[in-house]
Amino acid sequence: QVFGNMNFLDGIVDTNQDLMLSFKDGATTSNGSYYSHINGPALKSGANDFVFPLGKEGDYRPAAISALTDSGTYLMEYFHFPYFWYTQEFEVLKVNEEGFWDLQRVNGVSYPKLTITYDEATNMFTNTSDLEIVYWDDLWKIVPSDSVDFPPLIGLTTQNRIADYGYFTTAQRRSIIPYVTTMNLSQNDCAITIEWVMPPGTLVANYEIE
Repeated sequence: QVFGNMNFLDGIVDTNQDLMLSFKDGATTSNGSYYSHINGPALKSGANDFVFPLGKEGDYRPAAISALTDSGTYLMEYFHFPYFWYTQEFEVLKVNEEGFWDLQRVNGVSYPKLTITYDEATNMFTNTSDLEIVYWDDLWKIVPSDSVDFPPLIGLTTQNRIADYGYFTTAQRRSIIPYVTTMNLSQNDCAITIEWVMPPGTLVANYEIE
């Protein structure tokens, strides 16, 4: 049990479901890194913002909870392998195949905001400006999020408090084409023909006409 600050200076802390670190109300962590983090699950109780210094197989993938409205106990673990099923809603272009986070609420009624991280040097996405957090609910669904570069953790933070618990990871959202260059409409009896031209080089997977 940790009641104050746990300073991760050097070394890996291996935990499992029977033996894990339990951070109490007001407890904090600092200086997590590739060389010093928690390899396995960790518990956090209380209502303060908290960074889980998680990692697996030599990678450091911290996550954080924040903006809690009441005290609760949360369990989080990072898994360094792709989730076994990659069905996704249409708005998702590509899901992170490196790993995912499992966040569970053990007790309490508060819903936190969630922050998860990615490594810009090794990430698999072609356009990090389109990154979002996704949640597994029989398929990967986008949880609207924003890039943050301030405490409790630099990464992606959900815009709202999460309503569900389970598996989360990062994904690249499909780009939205904002305009067409030409739009022509013609009518022949009851048939209406719509013709449009997209900017040169545009690749479009789907059209919706309203």
